[in-house]
Amino acid sequence: MKYTKLENSSILLNLIFILQRNFQFYSILTIRKAKTIKAFLYDTSEVGEHKKFILFFLNLNRYISNFFSTVKTIGFSNKKRTLITLAGFIITGYLLASAIIISQSEQSSLVKSYYNANNIISDGKASVSLITNIVRINEGSATIAKNYDALAKSQISSILSDLTLSKYITSIESVYYSFVRAQHPTVDFNKEVKISAFPDDSEPYLSSVITEGRAPQADNEILIQGSLFRDFDLTLNDNITIVLSQKAVLSNEIQDYQVNLTIVGIFEQVTTSELYKTSLFLGESNDIFGLLETSQIVLYNTNFFELLSNSNKINMQLRGIYQFNLDFSNFRIEERTLISKEYERLVGLTYSFSHDSASAVAFTQEIIEFFENFNSYYLNNMTRLFIFAFPAILLSIFMIFESSELFSSSYQQEVSVLKNRGIRRRRMVSIYIWIRLFEVILATIISYGIAILTSIPLIRVNGFLTFNNRDTELRIGNLPVEMLLTALILFTISIPRILLIVRRERRIEKTPSKLSKLFKRISWREVSFLLIGMLIFGVFYYLTFVAYIEASTKNFPLFLNLTIIGALFTLIGALPLLMKLLSIVWKGIGTVIWNSEKKNKFRFVFAEISKDIRYFENITLIFLLLIGIIIPSIIVPFSKERTLTNQAYFMNGSELMVPNWHKYSNGITLENISAIEGVESASYVRLYTMYSDYNLGYHGTKIMVINTTSFMETVRQPPTTVTKFNWQQLGSLTKDTVIISRTLSEKYKKEVGDEIFLIHPDATFDPRYDKFVHKYNHTMTVISTFDLFPIFFLEKDKQEEELMMIVTAECFDTILKNVVTRRLLTSSALLIKPTSKDDIDQVAQQVFDISGGAYVQSFSSLKDNLKTPLYNIFVIEMILSLFIAVVVLIFSSFTTATKILEKRVIKHDIMKKMGINVTTIINLSAIESFIAAIIPSMLLGSLFGFLVINPMLGLLSYGAEPYPLTMQYPLIPLLLSFLALPVILYISLTFNLRREFANYSPTQLE
Repeated sequence: MKYTKLENSSILLNLIFILQRNFQFYSILTIRKAKTIKAFLYDTSEVGEHKKFILFFLNLNRYISNFFSTVKTIGFSNKKRTLITLAGFIITGYLLASAIIISQSEQSSLVKSYYNANNIISDGKASVSLITNIVRINEGSATIAKNYDALAKSQISSILSDLTLSKYITSIESVYYSFVRAQHPTVDFNKEVKISAFPDDSEPYLSSVITEGRAPQADNEILIQGSLFRDFDLTLNDNITIVLSQKAVLSNEIQDYQVNLTIVGIFEQVTTSELYKTSLFLGESNDIFGLLETSQIVLYNTNFFELLSNSNKINMQLRGIYQFNLDFSNFRIEERTLISKEYERLVGLTYSFSHDSASAVAFTQEIIEFFENFNSYYLNNMTRLFIFAFPAILLSIFMIFESSELFSSSYQQEVSVLKNRGIRRRRMVSIYIWIRLFEVILATIISYGIAILTSIPLIRVNGFLTFNNRDTELRIGNLPVEMLLTALILFTISIPRILLIVRRERRIEKTPSKLSKLFKRISWREVSFLLIGMLIFGVFYYLTFVAYIEASTKNFPLFLNLTIIGALFTLIGALPLLMKLLSIVWKGIGTVIWNSEKKNKFRFVFAEISKDIRYFENITLIFLLLIGIIIPSIIVPFSKERTLTNQAYFMNGSELMVPNWHKYSNGITLENISAIEGVESASYVRLYTMYSDYNLGYHGTKIMVINTTSFMETVRQPPTTVTKFNWQQLGSLTKDTVIISRTLSEKYKKEVGDEIFLIHPDATFDPRYDKFVHKYNHTMTVISTFDLFPIFFLEKDKQEEELMMIVTAECFDTILKNVVTRRLLTSSALLIKPTSKDDIDQVAQQVFDISGGAYVQSFSSLKDNLKTPLYNIFVIEMILSLFIAVVVLIFSSFTTATKILEKRVIKHDIMKKMGINVTTIINLSAIESFIAAIIPSMLLGSLFGFLVINPMLGLLSYGAEPYPLTMQYPLIPLLLSFLALPVILYISLTFNLRREFANYSPTQLE
């Protein structure tokens, strides 16, 4: 619609007129109010004649004193009401405070857990990279410093010294590599090879991959890869010549570039997964030692630079990798963004070492990427923490509502008295707000005090009913801000009730219609909470999602808390509305039953339920939440603990395992181990890797060698939820049979009943038989396959499609060792089964002593390592939830009994006059509550509880190893809960009804 200029002017004038009148109206009100205030401030009737200046302060003091005197009088007029309201606030505040304190205390544990699972020393990235050209072709060229490595690390540390990250760096590891040419008189060719220099303290790691010989010791000693060793037809302690030039060298100069090295050890090419496992076991950097996979010549850093500094001429490009070792034991979570911002200034710049002008040193994105990924991990865990605490917080809030409703009549009487004394509604609101503010402040202080005290043992929780967590420490953040936030939440949820009480008026009205009655059943408080909650939840859920995607650590916690508050408000509104809907249904059922022809006690009870159903709404809701909390609190930890136990046994094999037993077993037999007091059985398991040529097949396949009898006696049989394998098939293994992994079955198309033909490396192809022929060739029949197998074929091996076959010790030692000659003893394990769990520590100590210091790993320690901080947080929250649930259950039985007695004074008096004794009246009320509240809430609560189990387990699986979950339903605890809780509630309700019955009788006015 279009307006003319005249019409627009008219509209504008009307708006100006309206604004002017409103301004005049408010000005008049303000002037009148100002006159009233002035008259009060300078009144002499109460304080006597004084100067105006003194009168002002005397009357102001009189006003404040009178106001707070009224507040004090009303606040302490009903001590029972004050104490119960305060208890509700304390419980809710305690849950909020505990969630905040526990989340802060678990922060260091979260960092450690994440770093252990995602250690940057094995993430495939270097912390710092080096590339330099080492050229010395004449007398004037610069020499290479013998302490090149130490100088390099010192300068890297100097660059980092001003950064926050520096206090978490414990050391810097390094590895250098280049390409040179190798030659030997036994062959008429030379070959380009990769030479790598590893840390000086890497002897334990290098020893683990040496197949023959020993680790280097002298300056010119090296390890050589097996294929190069065989190509040059070498023997141990032979010398090999390398040319320190990557470019062609004139024949008359080549001698100046040559260096002779002595071969003292041989290593075979090791696969990526095997190197990773070795690094993980030894606690070393796979980013450093991963170079072993592609290296042909290996020596130590010091020896390498000694070699370069003493060489006459060099012309080669040298590359280096520097890896930070970090320790986050005392990490402060707020520094995670600061570290990334500081480190960003280094990335993209190129530095040069002062002792090597040709060097180019670059800091990589590794640290930044680590903290970006950790931020997501941290934010996810914090989200889950508040989700776990959510049901108990909701339950405690409804406890506050229940206490307010319990004393609604006393509030109404007070409001009526205050009105009769001429106190205006606005002042009444301010009086009750001040009372509530005092209660909230006191409750907040008490709740934080209790939360701090109880958090000390709770942060030690390390699983179901275990308290041995040492990775957490009590941390409290900005206490005033946290207390203010808690007080604000408590104050906010209590305000609507105050406004409702003060604004409620009793009016005599005509009988309302049924539709009006129905709408009156829907409280504006619930509707307001529902609408406001949905709005807050919708807006901040979107903002939280955006902040999470952008890894915004600054905005995410705020948006997350507001999202949770929105969800809380939504449920505060939605659940009571659901209960009102349920009460409407009950009312309809009761009306239908009572209107039938025959009248009896059964129909009378249902009729009473339909009339008084509103008294049972809160207890129904509370019991529903209680059942909904108890079911996952029992099933989820029980299932998780059983899963962790199965995982630990599967990875460890038995109660005790000694990894790499072949390094400690010299002179120690299985009989010696079995003779130890407390040992029931023991078994020795070996794992070999085949290095057959590809044309002969099965290259890289693992061979697990077991003694079937001792293995089956010692190793705990895994459940079918962990691995799909017929365990009894192990007993059928012979020297001519084999069990293979599904990965091997799929790769080589081998099924049960097929044959595996293992060929000696020196076998020759005979066209007459159309196969390779050698006296040591061996054929085995596949009798079973497995997807996973204890100790040496876990989820990671399956995901990386590793290949493995299982044979007996008899088969390997009498036949296969002559067939699979190119093999590497990759790993081994001594498995021990104690006679009882009480003997585990004693047996472990004795094995440690007789082996000379072998590491003995128990399944319980492995199980603890599998637990995540998130799981510990969940258990803590479930402990708190169960505690609160019991308190609220007892409280709700008291409040329900009080409401029944308070609202049924006349009815109970009539029933007594009819000859019905008190016991029968009490039992009828208890039965009504059982039918109206307990049965529906048990059904709905059970449905809710079982529905949230899988989502809860899904939340707990975040950041954990991907092992199959064992779902367990502990029938006895569940049955006890389902039987005991209703009985406890029934007994508590009848006890409170009986105890308080005499206090509720009709007065003369009634």
